[in-house]
Amino acid sequence: MQRNVLICAGFMAAVGAAPAAEIHVITPGSAGGGLRALAESWALATGNKANIEGGGSGQIRTDVGNGKVCDLVVLPPSEFPAITAAIKPGTLTFVGTIPMAAVVKSGAPHPDISTLPKFIAAVKAQGVGYADPVRGSTSGAQVAKMLTRPEFAGAKGIITTGAPANAVAKGEVPFGIGTLSEDSIPGVDVIGNVPPELGMKLDISAAVCAKAADSATAAVFLKYITRPEAATDWKKGHLNLAHK
Repeated sequence: MQRNVLICAGFMAAVGAAPAAEIHVITPGSAGGGLRALAESWALATGNKANIEGGGSGQIRTDVGNGKVCDLVVLPPSEFPAITAAIKPGTLTFVGTIPMAAVVKSGAPHPDISTLPKFIAAVKAQGVGYADPVRGSTSGAQVAKMLTRPEFAGAKGIITTGAPANAVAKGEVPFGIGTLSEDSIPGVDVIGNVPPELGMKLDISAAVCAKAADSATAAVFLKYITRPEAATDWKKGHLNLAHK
């Protein structure tokens, strides 16, 4: 812990952040776990505070696009073109990738999804719960698109309220697919990642908000969460930090 504090303190001295600052960060739930871990280490090392507000990607895009005040916004890269005017030019930064994974209720049999054919068979046998794309779920949109592929013909898709892992934990659906960061909750077992052949993952980027109350500190925090040493905290939220 002491070593981490020294690393963080050295980083802050290098970038010249002002002490005792407070910023507002908006993020989808999929990236929230890693960001909260980073906010804690940031506060410990610097005295600065990053308040983390969660929400769905679509709602965040709409709110920020409509002028909601924030210092830093975190979203999938595909959401940023719609809010270009609401972010500070030159600050958009790719952060990393969160795998998508399948879950079943704790104690239930684990279907074999180790290969694409076996994964397809499991989806067809049980159906699949996924978050509502209409409500702005990027991961849900990927599952919905997956179900339109010819090899998934006949598979039943079940739209859940909120993260599919919660619906699985409650027994509402037997099998769910979502981001690994949101799937790792009490009451469910993560049985594995979606086969890589399907190319299903959630990319995450971040940018300083154009209306930021403290754009300088927001920019420093953005550098903090994307430095190589941040990988450990991001792993707590199942995000693989991009290589710099």
